[in-house]
Amino acid sequence: MNFKTDLEPKIIRAEDKVIYSWEASNIPQIIYENDMPPFHNIAPRISICSFSSWEEIATWYYDISREQGKADADIKAKVAEIIQNETTPEGKAKAIYHYVTNEIRYLGLEFGISGHMPHEAAEVYKYKYGDCKDKATLLISMLKEAGIEAYYVLLRTRYSGEIDLDLPSFQFDHAITAVAFNGELMFLDGTAENYSFGDLPAMDQGAWAMVLINGEGKFMKIPIQPAEKNQRVRKIKLNLQGDGSVSGEATVLQSGIFAAYYRSLFKDLGETKKKELIQNSLGSSCPGSILEEFSFSDLADLNIPVEQKYKFRVPNYAKKIGEKLNFKPSIIERVESTSMVATEERRFPMYFYNQYCTQNVIEINIPEGFKVERIPHDVNLVFPFGSYRVRYSREDSIIKYERYYQFNTFEISPEEYPSFKEFIEQIALEDAKEIVLTQ
Repeated sequence: MNFKTDLEPKIIRAEDKVIYSWEASNIPQIIYENDMPPFHNIAPRISICSFSSWEEIATWYYDISREQGKADADIKAKVAEIIQNETTPEGKAKAIYHYVTNEIRYLGLEFGISGHMPHEAAEVYKYKYGDCKDKATLLISMLKEAGIEAYYVLLRTRYSGEIDLDLPSFQFDHAITAVAFNGELMFLDGTAENYSFGDLPAMDQGAWAMVLINGEGKFMKIPIQPAEKNQRVRKIKLNLQGDGSVSGEATVLQSGIFAAYYRSLFKDLGETKKKELIQNSLGSSCPGSILEEFSFSDLADLNIPVEQKYKFRVPNYAKKIGEKLNFKPSIIERVESTSMVATEERRFPMYFYNQYCTQNVIEINIPEGFKVERIPHDVNLVFPFGSYRVRYSREDSIIKYERYYQFNTFEISPEEYPSFKEFIEQIALEDAKEIVLTQ
């Protein structure tokens, strides 16, 4: 099968062989662009397979994997323990999912037949490690033991590019699990150890997958989680002083990909290292800032969003110019660099892996003896691939700044790029605007 090329093979028949050869010269260079699609999606290539159909692949894989999922006495006992306090199928599935993702260590085992065939569920449970195939096998085994219908899912992650559906071949690079609730499938990734039940890593979302049901393979795309599932809400109270310094208290609530990222980053670190990472992050967005206190919710609890609290101060937050104080209200989150849209046009689409939204609510207590000279106007930008809005309000000595940003696309075509460039550049301009106080 030829992809993005019209090369025809030269065919030579010799005795019991047929030789196909392709030649190409002076092939145009693929010029790198930031956020371009996987190489697999754009490069000319020739693919060859030995399978006759997708049905053959589904039957073959079903046959080599189904016997591996038998539950032994130890698995049966563990399942009974895990679900003893659960009364619904969803509750049982969640408890089992959290056990497999947290207690079974991921370890890639891609040697020989293990590159395709999973280990027995009993072996994975006993030794407490396995690769994606092994964790999917154990997850299915435990779910079935709990009376929940579960299926093996083979997929090609979005990082690796699209599947060629016209070419039956083993193009998969990952294995997860599907469970049936009320006639609909929910997908669970046994390797996603920091993700809450129902959340999926970016590499899974939007990927082509083959669900193996009773020996038959059904192709479908893994659902893409809406931006609202991946949310970060930051609430900050600032006390601004007449010398331009500021002290602040922040509470950040994170779900979806944001929660998973924070769990993976901080869960296993000591307090000193945690403080160092938070200080570095704070300093990159707010130069000169000093972290004073911080705390997290239980990072091991996948049932709740991640909550982070911290106190900080910035000696030179506002610029003091004579009797005026100038400062950006978007103290932590803002677009300062537009390098991602620096070029005027694109050769390839822009390729993204997450949809998400962020919200910042900041209350600024201005210093005594100062009054507001200038506040930027409210703004509301709505584009096909996202939205951005900022609202300002005042009550006594408090200025309230609210910033909302939503990104809701996975791909931007070269034709859409000029509009996306305008969107990002307008956000950068709005984020750079300052409030001016005067005595």
